[in-house]
Amino acid sequence: MFGLTSIEFITMLPIVVLLFYLLPNKIMQYYLLVINIVFYASFGYKAIIIVLAEAVVGYVAAILLDGVSSGHRRKILFLASLTILISILVFFKIGTKAFSTIIAPLGISFYTLQVISYVFDIYKGLIKADSRLSIIMRFPYIYNKYDEFRHFTINKYYGDENQSLGYAYKDNIEVYENVVDVKTVSEVSSIDHKSEQYLRKIIEYCQYNNIGIVLTNAPWPCITEETQKRFNKVAEIADEYKILFLDRCKYSKEIGLDYLTDSSGDNGHLNYSGATKYTMWVEEYLSDNYELPDRRNESGYEAYELISRECKY
Repeated sequence: MFGLTSIEFITMLPIVVLLFYLLPNKIMQYYLLVINIVFYASFGYKAIIIVLAEAVVGYVAAILLDGVSSGHRRKILFLASLTILISILVFFKIGTKAFSTIIAPLGISFYTLQVISYVFDIYKGLIKADSRLSIIMRFPYIYNKYDEFRHFTINKYYGDENQSLGYAYKDNIEVYENVVDVKTVSEVSSIDHKSEQYLRKIIEYCQYNNIGIVLTNAPWPCITEETQKRFNKVAEIADEYKILFLDRCKYSKEIGLDYLTDSSGDNGHLNYSGATKYTMWVEEYLSDNYELPDRRNESGYEAYELISRECKY
């Protein structure tokens, strides 16, 4: 058994880590899978049954759900997979005489919830099932607490990664009156620790690689003084790194935005009119203040060419 304090584990760990960084990226996830199977096998090969059983259930349920259009049948499939996954977890957590010697894998509760979340997203139509057994390939990091390593084992995209780059055309109008004027709000409130951590990482990465960076936010009619205080924290961080933060919540009128006509009913998101005004202002500001290369007809930017032709202007 490779206990976390055993001589075998302490000896093998640096070798495993060294090989991980020497291997090509495309086989890293398979390497992690094999290493983890070996690790769990040291506790008894039956321990692997738990994780692989849930992985297979999640994979099969996802494929079946993706191929069924009937709402009633989809609901039955989802509930059946949910029951099986929870039953597996409860069975091994509570234990029976036959399996009393099996040590449940570290992080199995988290992994079970992750598989359920994956199946649920497919049931709700939020994502498509991955036929490449990605649900099983999530196994290597079920006990890993560090989010930075997750990109080795999951896909970056589901469906069409280039589809409008997240933009959704909305021409409906939601009238927002009595929008809070936050121009004079000067107090600062802290932002989420992880948000600040990664904001700083992005800025530092760009500056280290001589990449110009400008921060901005889109005008938002639902802005509150408390939210603006957090935006002021972003402005404070930007000043610390000597970069610009263009706060459009404070200065929405300067770009000609009118919350009586330029917002949709989707929690204050800008509609087509508002998005056009904001986008044109950003384009004009960047063009006037920076030397931007023209990427039209350049190799590697074909997706943007396609999107630009399909967008309304």
